[in-house]
Formats: sequence, structure tokens, C-alpha cells
Amino acid sequence: MHSQSAEISHWCNVLHKAILGIPDCFYRDYPLDYLVENIDESNQNAWKATLAQFNERDWCYELYHQLRLVLDDPSGKPRHLTELVDGHGESPVRLSGESSKQATYDATNESIKGSEVIRWSKNSRCRIPDILFHDPRSAEYQIFAIEVKRERAIGQVGCKGISDDLAGLIEYTQGLGFQLGFFVGLGIDENSFRDAARSLAHEVLHPDAIDRIYVCLVDDSQSCHGEAKAAEDRQSGIKSLIKFL
Repeated sequence: MHSQSAEISHWCNVLHKAILGIPDCFYRDYPLDYLVENIDESNQNAWKATLAQFNERDWCYELYHQLRLVLDDPSGKPRHLTELVDGHGESPVRLSGESSKQATYDATNESIKGSEVIRWSKNSRCRIPDILFHDPRSAEYQIFAIEVKRERAIGQVGCKGISDDLAGLIEYTQGLGFQLGFFVGLGIDENSFRDAARSLAHEVLHPDAIDRIYVCLVDDSQSCHGEAKAAEDRQSGIKSLIKFL
């Protein structure tokens, strides 16, 4: 059996490898040149935020693809998960994109204990993380949930948008039994993230609720002259949420 620290280290390494595999083209903004002539200046920022949201989704889908590549490798999963098979000889644990656990928990009549963790936990089953690695057919083998947020896509809801995603990850780890929650911030600097994390800390009723939340801040800027940036230079490393409080 893996120790808890070894499990955390393994899944952090899986996410790190997946992000390293994302090509530079997924960090580029959609060009606005063809829109500028038809959009008055007062609406251009709104259009930029909208296009940034499309870019965020594309990046997230590519992250899903890269995670699949890493997890499909024999070394991508701990042995106890590699050897786990269902009645059809397949692994019950798989990646899901933008999937809710509501139907699973309703069907299995599992109780949700998140109500003691955070004040808005009554909404936990309605939250839909960007990526889940789990058994979608049961309440067992819930491995990790990922939320991706891009700074240029969140506009005026910056701090709240980040803290809402963190709250959702706390719900999934504390209320729904997931081992880990990952927040991936594109273009979000440490100071901005720290402000959002500290505002959330005031809402958390149990300090240990954040123990299983990990954060990866990724530089989504373009290098000079439009050259590709080294993938290794984009990540600040994957750190425990506790380090930002």
C-alpha cells in the first residue's frame, strides 16, 4: 500500500508531467484583430474576456488529453489501482470531464458529510469540476478533482471566482471523499491567489479541510518576439494550499 504522502507525491507528479506536455500554442490568445473594426472600444474588454474563456477551455481539454497519456502509461498509476479491475476486466477508475457526482451519490444513497466543513456545502453535489479521476459508477475510488481558472477569463469576479473553485475542491475532498483537489491557475500570480485563498479561509469551519488541496500556478504569458516558452519555466511547482495562507 502507498503511504498517504507517497500517494500525494505521485498524483502531483502526474499533474506536473501532464502540464509539461501541453504545447505552447495552447497558451496563445485568440487574435482580436478581425473583431476590432466591428466592436466599439467600450466592449473590447468584454470580448477579450470571452475569448480568454474559450482559450481556457481549450487548455483544459488539452490538459485532459495529456493526463490520459500519463495515466495510460504503466507507471502512471500506483500498483493497487493498476491491478484494480471490474467484472468486465476493466479499471473502474477513469478520467471524466466536467462531471457531477450527484447522480452517483443519489443512486448509491451515500450520505454527504460536507455540511460541517464549509458554509455553502449544501451545493456540493451541484458543483462540476473541470476534471475528475474517479470511479464514476460508485462512491468508491475517488482520486482527484481539478479546477482550472485563467486570470484573463475571470474579469471582475477574480477573487470570488478563485475562492469559489477552491470551495468546490474542498467539497469534493471533505464532503465527497476525493483524495486530492488540484487548483490550476493560468496567469494568476501568487499575491492574487493568496488574497483569494485567505478570503476563503474565513469561511472554512474546520482548518484541516484544506489539507488535501494543492495549487499549481502556471505562467500563460508569451515570451518575447512570440517565441515558444520552455514548458519547465511555466510552472511554479505544485504546493499545498496551506502555504498560501
